[in-house]
Amino acid sequence: MTSSLVNGVVAADSDSTSNSVGKPSESPPASDEHYFFDDGDCVLQVEGVQFKLHKAFLTRDPESMFCAMFKDATGENDDIIPLHGDTAADFRALCSLLYIRPGDAYSRHKSPFTADDVKVYLAVLDLSNKYGLAHFEKWAQQLLEDAWPVVQEYLVTCPEDTMEKTMGIAIRCAHKTLLAEVDSKWLASITEGVVTAESALAAGESYGRRSFQGDVYAALRSRVRSTSLFLSPQVGLKALGLTEDQLHRFLTGFTILTHVLIVLTTAGQTLDTSPTCDTTPPNQPPTVPPCDCQSHWDELCQQNYHDSFELGVPDIRLTLQRTKDRVDAFPCIKEHLSSDDVAFCEDLDEYFLGPKPANNEPEEVPVLRR
Repeated sequence: MTSSLVNGVVAADSDSTSNSVGKPSESPPASDEHYFFDDGDCVLQVEGVQFKLHKAFLTRDPESMFCAMFKDATGENDDIIPLHGDTAADFRALCSLLYIRPGDAYSRHKSPFTADDVKVYLAVLDLSNKYGLAHFEKWAQQLLEDAWPVVQEYLVTCPEDTMEKTMGIAIRCAHKTLLAEVDSKWLASITEGVVTAESALAAGESYGRRSFQGDVYAALRSRVRSTSLFLSPQVGLKALGLTEDQLHRFLTGFTILTHVLIVLTTAGQTLDTSPTCDTTPPNQPPTVPPCDCQSHWDELCQQNYHDSFELGVPDIRLTLQRTKDRVDAFPCIKEHLSSDDVAFCEDLDEYFLGPKPANNEPEEVPVLRR
């Protein structure tokens, strides 16, 4: 029997040398080229690669998951402990900082940062968070901050599967700055037509990030309305590169949002006076200023139009939030935008994804552990 770590709990796996009837034998595990020490006192296996390490290096953080694992483990030091959900490359990156020598650490800090360094620091951030290595998690965060310009460049050039992986790391480690940078770079790539929106929308849905999905759909809307995307009768909407469900959401949101934005940017609309604005009792002198909702509505429409068309600022969220502030303050504007003809909503994501579930809390960066 060998012990394994699943969600931080030591569990038992069947003997790795036994095979089910009819199944071919698996290739024997390989020893890691760099981190298989003859005097190591524990063997961890990741993706078929064995790492023979020293417990003392893995348990320097008192809250480390390895502390509990080794404390509760039974058996010999050469028993193999499989670690699930990691890649050998990422675990090797963690070992590189666990075993780094002071001189090497100094040289690395003084040398220019590279994309390979960013990969290592992201892997260390992720695995140190997973295994409760608080000291190394903080160190990885500091290294990423020092290498931030290279991190930004890395996110511009990396493939989408790496972008999705980095988004997951940022969410699990509650790294808001990294998450915002991933969002920004991914949205820019979609707007510029470098990538389609399919993978970004799938990642947003996988992590329950409605606001990010809303931003992706809005970015795609901006691209469709520009001249950067050519749609022809022959190709149709396949050029958008969306799944059937994503395309349905996009077209629904595009139609409703466009209608609302036309209302919010068209001057000359006359508001009906809301009963709640007429607060003066009959035959009494006015005790409050007369209803001035119309003037504020005209000003709002002009400002929205100026930002959207004259300045070319496609900040739809700003337009919706500015309008929401006026809705809350002026009853006539609220009544106008609440009508069935307009159906205004201040949340961008709802136009594409529908109303939030009743128990949906305000979206924050969730803290997830694998």
